[in-house]
Amino acid sequence: MGDTTLIHSTFLMLTLTLSLLSALQAPVLPDWGTSFDHTTASTSYTVYPDYPAVMVEGDDESTFVIGQYAFNGFNAAGWFVDKVDRDGQPLWSRDAGFGFNREYLRPTDATSDGNGGVVLVGTRSFQSGNPNLLADDIFILHFDGVGNLVWETSIGDAEAEVASATGAVREQGSSIATDGAGGYWIGGLSVSTSSGYEGSLFRIDSNGVELARYDVLANSGMSGLAVLDLEPDGDGGIFAALPSDTPFSQSVARYDDDGLRIWRTYLDASVTSLLGFIGELALTGDRAVVAAGANSMPFASGPRRSDVSAFIKLDADTGAIRWSTEIAFDVRSGVTDIEPAGNGGLYVTGQRASDPSLVSIGEAYVARLDANGQLVWQFDLDPEDSGLTATSTTALRAWGSRVRVDRFGLVVTGMGGPLGLVGSNPQTILIRYVEPVGIPYCEPAAANSTGLSGRLLSEGSEVAAENKVILSASNLQPFATCLLVNSPTQAFIPGLAGGEGTLCLGGPYGRYIDLAQSANEVGRAEYALDLTVTPTPTGLVPVMTADTWNFQVWYRDANPTATSNLTNGISILFE
Repeated sequence: MGDTTLIHSTFLMLTLTLSLLSALQAPVLPDWGTSFDHTTASTSYTVYPDYPAVMVEGDDESTFVIGQYAFNGFNAAGWFVDKVDRDGQPLWSRDAGFGFNREYLRPTDATSDGNGGVVLVGTRSFQSGNPNLLADDIFILHFDGVGNLVWETSIGDAEAEVASATGAVREQGSSIATDGAGGYWIGGLSVSTSSGYEGSLFRIDSNGVELARYDVLANSGMSGLAVLDLEPDGDGGIFAALPSDTPFSQSVARYDDDGLRIWRTYLDASVTSLLGFIGELALTGDRAVVAAGANSMPFASGPRRSDVSAFIKLDADTGAIRWSTEIAFDVRSGVTDIEPAGNGGLYVTGQRASDPSLVSIGEAYVARLDANGQLVWQFDLDPEDSGLTATSTTALRAWGSRVRVDRFGLVVTGMGGPLGLVGSNPQTILIRYVEPVGIPYCEPAAANSTGLSGRLLSEGSEVAAENKVILSASNLQPFATCLLVNSPTQAFIPGLAGGEGTLCLGGPYGRYIDLAQSANEVGRAEYALDLTVTPTPTGLVPVMTADTWNFQVWYRDANPTATSNLTNGISILFE
C-alpha cells in the first residue's frame, strides 16, 4: 500500500448558502461541514475517489464516510473510511487496497455495529494476466469505534480461483444490514459458469462467520441480479430490493430470520406504472417500507419517458402498495439514497440535470417528502457548505450524495469539486443540516474574539409533549464558560453589564445551572432540554402547549481583554 496523506478541513456555518431549485423553500440550515482530500505520496499516478461509492453511516455521536479510490489508468482500487465526531471533527482515517497487483476493492455499503464502530461490505476482484479470467469474492471489514480492525472476512476465495485458473464462481457484495442478534445480513450476487447469475442473501454472525446462504433469484440469461438494498425489519428478518429476474419485474420482498420469504411484491405494470430502477429502501415509522429509484422505462403503452424519481410505499406486514408517486426534481433525476424522516416521511438524496443527457454528472439534490409522498422541500447540495471555495475561474458542484439521520438532523455526504471529473481532484464532502424549531432573532449577534458571531441553533420538535429540543451554540471562543438562559419575553439591550453582546431576553430569566458548561475545542456547546423541568426564578415548570419560550447563550470571551458576549436568540412557540 502506498503512503497516503489525509488533508482535512472543517467549516462552521455562518450563513445559509443553499441553492434552491423551486419555490419550495427548504427550512434547513447547515450546522457544520467538512471535506476530506485523500492524496498519494506518489507523483507518478493520480489517485482520486470514485464518486459512486461514497456512503455515510453512524449514530448520534459520530459519522463514518466510506468510499473508494482508483488509480487513474491502472487496474487497482481500494477503500477508505473516515470517522468524525458529532461536531464534524476528524477522529481517525483508515484505507487499504493500494497496489498494482490487479486487485480491486470496491466498497458498496456499510452499517453501524451499534457500539460506535462500523462494518463495511464490498467486492474484491482479482485478475490474472489473462484478461478473460476474473474472479470476485465478498469482503467484509469490522472496525471498532477507535479505528481498530476487529475482524475481516470474505465469502468466496477469488484469489485462489484466479491462481488455479478456474474463475468458476464470483460472489459480489452489494448491501449489508444488522440482523438484530449481533450479526449481519449481506445482499449480493453469485455467478457460476454452470448456474448463471443468482441473487443471494448471506448471513454472518458477530465475528464474521458465514451462517447461511439463500439464493433468492436465479436466471442464467440475465446479468446483474445482485440484491440491491437491505433494510432490517425489526424482528431479525430483512426487507430486500430485488432486481429483475424477468424483464421489467423488479420487486421488494420480506424474509424472516430463517431466510424464508414472507411476501414479495412485483413493481411491474400489473401493480404500478412506475417501471424502472428501484434500488433504495427505507423503513418508515408507520409500519411501511418505501422503495425508491429512477424511472427511465416506457409505460405499458406510450413513449419512453425522461428519468424521474419514483417512490413506492408498501405495507411492512403484507407488502400491499399504499401509494406510488413520481417526482420530477428536474428534466432528469434519480435517487441515490433515502432515510426515514419524522411522521412517516423521507429524506431523499439524488442527482438531477436540466440537460437530459447529463443526469450522471448533474447536480446533487436533497429533498424531503411527507408521509403521502408529497414534496415538502428540496435544495442543491452546495460544496461551499463543506468549506470548499470556488474561484473566479472554477465553479464547484456536488454529486453522488448519500444521507443518514442523526438525532434530529440529517448528515449528507458526496463528492465536491470543479466541474471536471477525472484529474480535477474532487474531495469527499460531509455536511450536517438541521430543520430548526422556532425562529432565530437578534441576528447577527455581536462579533467575538474569533471574528465571528456566536450562533445559537435549535433542532428537534415544537410539540411540547414529545420533549425533543436540542440547542447548540457555535462560533464561541474554545473552552469558554457559557450559560443557557430563557425568558417568556424578548428585549434588545446592547452592552449588557459592560459586555460586548446584546441581551435579547426581557425577563424574568431562567438559568440552566445544571447544564452550565464550557465550549469544546472548536467553540461549540450543546444543550439537550428537558421540557418538563424548565427553570424560572420561582422554580421548575413544565413547558405547555401554546407557551412561547425564548433562549440565548451567555459566554465569557477575551477580545482582547476579559469580557462577555451573547449569541442570537431563539424563540419557540410550542404546540
